[in-house]
Amino acid sequence: MIANNTLSQFNYDTLSLLDSHLDYIVKKHKINLNFHDIYGMYELNAEVKKLLMKYYFHDNVFCNNLKKDDECYFTCVLNKTKIAKKCEEVKGPFYGICPMGVEEYIFPIFHKNRVFGFFCVGTFCTDLDRSLYLLKKGTAKLGLDYDKAKSDFLGLKKARIDNMPEFINDMNIACKLMLLLFSEYGYEFENENAITTYMTNNTVKKAIEFINNNYHKNISTRIIAEACFCNPTYLSAIFKKKMSMTVTDYVNLERVTRAKRMLDWTDESVTNVAYRVGFNDSAYFSRVYRKVFGKTPSNDRTKNRTP
Repeated sequence: MIANNTLSQFNYDTLSLLDSHLDYIVKKHKINLNFHDIYGMYELNAEVKKLLMKYYFHDNVFCNNLKKDDECYFTCVLNKTKIAKKCEEVKGPFYGICPMGVEEYIFPIFHKNRVFGFFCVGTFCTDLDRSLYLLKKGTAKLGLDYDKAKSDFLGLKKARIDNMPEFINDMNIACKLMLLLFSEYGYEFENENAITTYMTNNTVKKAIEFINNNYHKNISTRIIAEACFCNPTYLSAIFKKKMSMTVTDYVNLERVTRAKRMLDWTDESVTNVAYRVGFNDSAYFSRVYRKVFGKTPSNDRTKNRTP
């Protein structure tokens, strides 16, 4: 029968179902959707990571332009940490507004009162005066172009969800599918020791990834910890235990390693190279470089270029 032929093509794979459902939500409700991973779901499987990376950022002109500024980017990182804490307090979905005036719905992924991640759904504006006030305040603080940001914002904002009951139901299904996906790919929700071990390993991985992507910026242990949804003291302790070096030592190692490549392959001055990899003091850069490689940047460059 034709019906049976059609039914035989039904896909029970949770990953495919979640992919289709998230795409359906975005198109049906005309929203921006992104997912923030607290416990390391991205690392469960390459296909899981491929799916979730599609929702890693708010992919819109307004956010993308603002976050080109380092301080604005770090403000966003800090705000996501505050959202994670509120998820634990509220223990359910809630509605809020970001420091730059964008309103959004937050849907946590919960299991036994533990937040594993959360969806941010936007971008909305129910009070234009309030949103523009926050935007003007935020851009002034960071020295950004308010008029450009305002133009981007006005072209982006959405007043409301047209059908709230269906939207809430669709997001509830997305959250349940996410939990099902994690359990199918081996996440041991019932084993506290396994969760703690996995969280520790993943936090260090996330810290390293954040450092590798942002080594050239003015990053601190606090900012790195915020990006990993933990406090600086905890990050410092587990990082030292796992990596046998401090967070600062790893940041410096990444910076001078990048600098060494630039010194080998470009004619930029040592001072310019130091600034480009994130050092604000070329003398300090030289001391760190010598500590790691056993010679100064200038001497190392001369040696490597000798025929």
